Amino acid sequence: MYWHTEPEHGGLATLDPLEMKMFQFNPEQVQASISVSYAKRAAIGATYQRLHYQNTQNTVINLNLRSDTRFLAARRINPAKFNQGSQLTGSQQKEIKDEFKDYQRFLYALAYPRGAQNDVLRRSPPVALLVWPQLFAIKVRLMSIRFNWTRFAIDGRPVAMEAACTFETVQNYRLTHDLARRKMLERPEPADKVRDK
Repeated sequence: MYWHTEPEHGGLATLDPLEMKMFQFNPEQVQASISVSYAKRAAIGATYQRLHYQNTQNTVINLNLRSDTRFLAARRINPAKFNQGSQLTGSQQKEIKDEFKDYQRFLYALAYPRGAQNDVLRRSPPVALLVWPQLFAIKVRLMSIRFNWTRFAIDGRPVAMEAACTFETVQNYRLTHDLARRKMLERPEPADKVRDK
């Protein structure tokens, strides 16, 4: 049983295979950046360049995800007994170690293609659903990840880490000004999709 009461707002889910991991801590900030490409054309003698729209690039989302065995332990201790020196059982300690490792491995695996080792032409890293209630629910691919282990046990085993992740959105439809104005980073419904003709 988990006793920790802080809501877990965000999460990542891979779609193939289907697997969900909630954020252990809410990131302190989430950054989203969008770049627009224009071709610059100048007329002879002009003192300016005309901007001709080419495309809008994928939205890039940066966030730091943290994991800490102290947090995992606190979820398993009854708050009423916390100040009485509650001890974790051996099986609970193993669960914490396994969950800590599994969270890192889940993030690490987002950078590698699915399928067999000899299936090099047909597979790519999985698409993930990045969810943050009241902000977005969008399909993304992991573009980069940097692990930083910040605390270690006496035996050298890491017990706290931070992963700096960069994601790019995945979409196969044309996003118009009106749809972006209504939805921003929320996941558009199928009826909202406007495809290029």
